[in-house]
Amino acid sequence: VGAKMRFRPILMTSFAFVAGLLPLVLSHGAGAVGNRTLGSSAMGGMITGTIIGVLVIPGLYYLFATMVDGKNLLTDETHTSITDAIMNPKANDKDKESRWKIQAKLKQSVQFLLEKISPPKK
Repeated sequence: VGAKMRFRPILMTSFAFVAGLLPLVLSHGAGAVGNRTLGSSAMGGMITGTIIGVLVIPGLYYLFATMVDGKNLLTDETHTSITDAIMNPKANDKDKESRWKIQAKLKQSVQFLLEKISPPKK
C-alpha cells in the first residue's frame, strides 16, 4: 500500500529534476561544453538511479524472497520474530529458562532507559 502511494511522487520528482536539467544539456555559447557535460551526467545518473530504485531493487528483493521462502538458512531457525520469541516463550521450548532470563534483562533495560529519559521527580 505504501509503495503504491509513493510511486507517483517519486517518479514526478525524478522527471521534474531531469526536465530541469534540459537547459544545461541543450546549452549553447560560452561554457556550453562544461554545462552539457555536467547536465548530461547528472541527467543520466538521475534516470539510472530512478530505474534502479523503482525496478531493479524491488525485483531483486522479490527474487531473493522467493528463493529463501520456506527454507531455514540457520541451524535451529524458527520463523517467529525476535520480539515474539522473547515476550511469548513457548511452553515446550528447550531454552525456556534462558528466554525468561533474556526477558527479565530486556525489561530491566527498558526500565533503565525510561528512568534516564523521564524528567526528574520533584
